[in-house]
Amino acid sequence: DAELFIFKQNKKGYLKSEIWEATRKKILSRDNYTCQSCGARDTQLHVHHLSDYGRLGNERHENLVTLCHICHELQHTTHGYPKTYLEYMNWNVKLIKLKINY
Repeated sequence: DAELFIFKQNKKGYLKSEIWEATRKKILSRDNYTCQSCGARDTQLHVHHLSDYGRLGNERHENLVTLCHICHELQHTTHGYPKTYLEYMNWNVKLIKLKINY
């Protein structure tokens, strides 16, 4: 579907943008550079969208969360990835709290 293809291209570019990098830094700082799922600190951290894909560039910070790379992967293993443009626009998942022993 053309709409999904265009969205994914825009998302890919956005995730490399200065706007995303500034937002990412704010979320990491807000979350004290700590995974909000398992509590890990000394590992690679990602900022995960719980929702707001339809607002790329204007996401509400309460819909973004810091996750370690392992918890980020597990969130997507559990919830999957949106598969259609409509799923992206309606994406809204709850954070799963995990216990991981590194």
